[in-house]
Amino acid sequence: MTDPAPPTPDLAGRRWGEQGRGSLLAFRFYFHFSRIVGRVVSYFCTGPALLYYMLFAGEARRASFAYMRRVRGPAPWPLRVARGFRHIFNFAASLVDRSLLLSRGPGVFRIEEEGVGYVRDAVAGGRGVILMGAHLGNMEFAAGVLQGVDATLHQVMAEPMSLDMQKFIEDRAGDRFPPVIRLDGAPMASLELLKVLRRGDIVAMKSDRVFDDNWTTLDFLGRPARFPTGPFTVAGVTGAPILLTLCLKEGGKTYRVVVEPPRVVRFDRTRPRDEQVREWLGWYVERLEMYARRYPYQWYNFYEFWGGEAGSETESETETEAESESESESEAESEAEAESESEAESESESETED
Repeated sequence: MTDPAPPTPDLAGRRWGEQGRGSLLAFRFYFHFSRIVGRVVSYFCTGPALLYYMLFAGEARRASFAYMRRVRGPAPWPLRVARGFRHIFNFAASLVDRSLLLSRGPGVFRIEEEGVGYVRDAVAGGRGVILMGAHLGNMEFAAGVLQGVDATLHQVMAEPMSLDMQKFIEDRAGDRFPPVIRLDGAPMASLELLKVLRRGDIVAMKSDRVFDDNWTTLDFLGRPARFPTGPFTVAGVTGAPILLTLCLKEGGKTYRVVVEPPRVVRFDRTRPRDEQVREWLGWYVERLEMYARRYPYQWYNFYEFWGGEAGSETESETETEAESESESESEAESEAEAESESEAESESESETED
């Protein structure tokens, strides 16, 4: 590959807590605070952090604007800011929800299931199961609906989390926090992954971020982006069925766990491996794009996903202005009104539920 190394997805994850909520002390406070005051109050208390990120966290803001431009189209400046604010707020709310899931359990939420039976059927096949997700929605909620499945669920982490942080969560969340397989580049990590699959267990992994040299480029939302090839290589070697699994927030305290029918892939020795993996990955990227368009504000990759696109916040202001003028004024106003009404309904539902 001649392309430069992919950018490290660092900003929002590490600062907001995708990997570790900053520091152990900060995470302890956040964990206990949300458990004591509840979901709605915790949402409101994210306000100062949201303001900080909109004003000072330029990379996160630019990444959000770039993504929204691709998934929702160009917009005048006020609407771009409104979209970015809502996008980052949804991420903060997802962290609150995740804390409550770990501290109180899934009973705090209303969880709807779609296709969970596919997991049970796949486990019965005895070849292990790969739940393939993304940083779209809150995949951790899948554990709550798989407790009755006759197999151990493991979560694969390629992203850094301190051992102290992991121990803190495990001590308090118990079996609500599945055992972790760390993919840190060491050969033993890959062997552990193969071992649990051959034992017939379930592994859950997010396959939309690149953390090593194993990646390929595919079009996503109209522009080339890099995706890891490792998960599909593992599936091709083991024959473990892949089930696209996403946990998407429908509003208030309702999540929907979506599991798509299993896809079994095996390497054909007569064809180049890279070609086969790229073909399999194309299916994943196509499905991911469909869900990203359907749930645009639940995409939590706040870094330069398309390379340097987010590096220029204005990305030719004159071009954006021209595109914005060509948009219907009423369309922009109607979208803003729809977003306001949606937020008002969500707040109203939240106040009655908590």
